Amino acid sequence: MSACLFFEGIDGAGKSTVAAMLYDYLVSKGVQASLYKEPYHEIPPDSSPLTQMLFYTASRSWLFEKRIRPDLEQNKIVLVDRSYVSTFVYQCMLGGVDYFLTVELNRVVLCNTLPEKVKSYIILLDTPPEVAYKRKSEQDLETLKKLRDVYLKLLSGNAFIINASNDLDIVFNEVKMIVDEIVRETL
Repeated sequence: MSACLFFEGIDGAGKSTVAAMLYDYLVSKGVQASLYKEPYHEIPPDSSPLTQMLFYTASRSWLFEKRIRPDLEQNKIVLVDRSYVSTFVYQCMLGGVDYFLTVELNRVVLCNTLPEKVKSYIILLDTPPEVAYKRKSEQDLETLKKLRDVYLKLLSGNAFIINASNDLDIVFNEVKMIVDEIVRETL
């Protein structure tokens, strides 16, 4: 049995770092795993939020169809740095793109590309904006606060929420405990 784990959080939360560490850990334990980062394709610079949403959704469709679905069919644990949730947070809530249009397009993509019995999980690396800003300051502090609030509202009760302001070892160990249990359930 396979599983798909999505890593979410504001910029600077540590998604790429923790996902890469987890991939190395799983492979070292003999678990077949793969790691992907969204978007899989480069987005043209200076795109509008609507164009971004359409582009990310198209890239997601290709990634799931050509990479993730085959991996899941081979019973791999698939780790994905970012997901459709990021599209809702950044393009809809921050960029003003129609939420229902975005939900419907992503529902079509995921329903047509995810194998039926695959379990999926979201791990939100929750980081105070001040901490994320110090780590990776591509966005201003006020924007990071808004993004974090939206992530917490969207994912409260629907994700594993990890305090990612802790030391990396502590964060990784918390994620590892969750994923070890998921792997035990799926294998």
